[in-house]
Amino acid sequence: MDPDNELPPNLQIGNKNVMVVNDSGSRRKSEKKKQKCKKSQLTTCTDELSMDHIDMVSVEIGKDWKRLCRQLDMTEADIEQLQFDYYASGLYEIMYQGIQRWIQRNGRAANIKTIAEALWEIDRDDIALRLRGQSQE
Repeated sequence: MDPDNELPPNLQIGNKNVMVVNDSGSRRKSEKKKQKCKKSQLTTCTDELSMDHIDMVSVEIGKDWKRLCRQLDMTEADIEQLQFDYYASGLYEIMYQGIQRWIQRNGRAANIKTIAEALWEIDRDDIALRLRGQSQE
């Protein structure tokens, strides 16, 4: 092996933490893009959201909560206010209250089908499909 072409060894800290030193970027993560379901696979149920639906979305949405709020036509001011009001309570409470405000503003239009389609639009069809499962129970 040519010493001029040899890369320095990786640095290991602890049992599972490895830092790659002087990586040229030749190693790419081999992540496959998740296949999105077809929109027709989503629920057609126009029932009101139950507490179980709201709870499940609030738990599962994670870092995509702002994208969902925007998809539900909330303004940036609405989103900032939610974050300000419920930051100390955590992400679950921010999303829970956001869904509650969306329901108050939209009445009957705020239903399982509408939120499932919004989730599908932000590539969270995993949650949208779970809504379908819950609405069929």
